Amino acid sequence: MPPEVVAAVQGAVAVAFDAQAVVGPTFREPPSALDVARGQYLADAVLREVPLPDGAAFSLGLVTPDLFTNGLSFVFGMAFAQRALVSIYRLASDEQGPRGQARFLLRVVTEAIHEVGHLFGLGHCRDRDCAMFFSNTLADTDRKGPALCHHCRAVLHAARP
Repeated sequence: MPPEVVAAVQGAVAVAFDAQAVVGPTFREPPSALDVARGQYLADAVLREVPLPDGAAFSLGLVTPDLFTNGLSFVFGMAFAQRALVSIYRLASDEQGPRGQARFLLRVVTEAIHEVGHLFGLGHCRDRDCAMFFSNTLADTDRKGPALCHHCRAVLHAARP
């Protein structure tokens, strides 16, 4: 994973959730998760391999391969229990140069905040501008951006001890 992607996600997650974000161990997608006919990895199986370091409240894995889950032709990410997963495969920008790189990083950060939001108890949001809105397309991800709406921030704040 490119270090600038890891750094961007680490910083954004720490700010969005007021949580310490530490870069943990790398991991590999299990070969058994690959659906050769589709050329994609089953996200559920990859998610189970995301390492959860001792003492960590949650863990987010960033991967490069394309992901799918049953019933969906692809997913940008997935979260369950204490683990979240984001694939950068479909998040690249058509733009070249610094603008394209900035758009790509913003997309990765947006999807990371979305998946970590699930770990903090947030569901999908109806507000199309909220990071917790379900993205079916890159246009959805670009429109919503990484910010949580007022309602999701209130739910997040209320859930904190």
